[in-house]
Amino acid sequence: MILLYSCKNQIRLELFLLAKLRTWKEALPVHNLQTQRLAEAGVMIAISYLLSLLTLYQMPQGGALHPANLVPLFIFAFRWGGKQGFLTALTYGLVHFLLGLKFTLHPASIVLDYLLGFGLLGLAGFVKPDSLGKVLLGGCIGSLGRLCSTVISGAVVFASYAPQGQNPWLYSLIYNLTYIVPETILNLVVLALFYSKLKEKLLEFRKDTPPHGER
Repeated sequence: MILLYSCKNQIRLELFLLAKLRTWKEALPVHNLQTQRLAEAGVMIAISYLLSLLTLYQMPQGGALHPANLVPLFIFAFRWGGKQGFLTALTYGLVHFLLGLKFTLHPASIVLDYLLGFGLLGLAGFVKPDSLGKVLLGGCIGSLGRLCSTVISGAVVFASYAPQGQNPWLYSLIYNLTYIVPETILNLVVLALFYSKLKEKLLEFRKDTPPHGER
């Protein structure tokens, strides 16, 4: 119940901020939408990072379950598309690495666990969020991209942690599934619960969405 209440307040905050940002958009010329996008990216990265400070459980060699901290990144990706979603999630990964717990400084881990690992969440934005099913599909695609990246990192960087005789790739897959699966489920549940309130916002900047009067 506490978790649901926290997520509900999180969505309310995001909707409020999106509404404020929308008033800025209406006051700006079309060519200044980049300003709107950058401001929104900064807000979503900040909210995601603040939520990442709340840890439900921490894995021993990195990785943790947080209270729906990826929802803001998914919302941004759905609103602005996969390319912008990737760049913003990648930036979040850099912030998370610089300010968060560090379990290794191996270059492969920095790229695969943080930059690509979070950046690939932006793949969700390549799915048009015009139905709940597509939102869930997009979230699964983004999370699968992240899983693939972290599994490669685990097999390359953390192979020495695998139990004797166990394939490092299998060890890495099991390890990362342990927290990424429940994390994905948690984030998708929050998106599903509030999809009806978010739908209009998710479609606001989609180039493949007809103007309001033509819908």
